[in-house]
Amino acid sequence: MNGLKEVNDNQGHQAGDNYLRFFVQFMQQQIRAEDMMARLGEDEFILLLVGCAEENTQKRIDTIRKKIQNENLSFLFAAGVSDSSQAHELEKMISLADERMYKKTRGEKCAEWLKVCRFCWLMQPVR
Repeated sequence: MNGLKEVNDNQGHQAGDNYLRFFVQFMQQQIRAEDMMARLGEDEFILLLVGCAEENTQKRIDTIRKKIQNENLSFLFAAGVSDSSQAHELEKMISLADERMYKKTRGEKCAEWLKVCRFCWLMQPVR
């Protein structure tokens, strides 16, 4: 599968829904209990990594990519990282991560977009 749109167009929306469910289940297994994942749009997600240092954020992204590759999964994603030292409001953090993600992906073809925002302050997610 190249991406959600292709799955929906070629195999139907039920297959696209299954693709999304599988992706979300996989990603939820990769994050800590204090982290949060949310869907922003059709194929856009955000990870809120509570108290994760910048170097650890990149390591976690790399670990997820390796696991996808090792398990021969069809997920592709681009990631943009921002944190609370660069933008104090969530919307600005998302915008900055978005901008960085698109800069990285110019010329690349990615099926899924994964935005990763790191928070420096302690935040209690609602569960």
